[in-house]
Amino acid sequence: LNCDGAVGQADCNRGVGGALIDFAGNFIWGFADQGPAGLDVLATECAAIHMGLLKAAELGVSDFLVASDSQEVVALLKGDEELWSNLGNIVDDIRRLLAELCVRDIFFQPHSGNWVAHSLAQFGLREQAHSFWDGFAPPWLVSLLVTDMEGG
Repeated sequence: LNCDGAVGQADCNRGVGGALIDFAGNFIWGFADQGPAGLDVLATECAAIHMGLLKAAELGVSDFLVASDSQEVVALLKGDEELWSNLGNIVDDIRRLLAELCVRDIFFQPHSGNWVAHSLAQFGLREQAHSFWDGFAPPWLVSLLVTDMEGG
């Protein structure tokens, strides 16, 4: 499950997106949505992972890997530090979902291998509406599946 967040330059809009992709690079499902307004970059990245995990739970998916192009988020989620903030609430819920869904690992995926999730987050930022694709990637995303496999 590759996830990413996007922050608008001129306003407080946010976008989140992610895709479940198998080891052969096949698209299983993906989502794009607006993120909660006003979050900083770190919280937006966390919101993307949170939404991806909630979608996996809704679809009954378990036993998978989670990838993010934010080393800071990966370190935060792998740690056991307790955060006393709004970010701490989402981090706690992500950690709970990681355990419940038997997620094997959460790891850093360089941006060069995370184009699909990045493009979905940008789509969520631009469209500001919930989108979900099941089984077939939108046509504009297909070439990025190959790019991610080559760059990841």
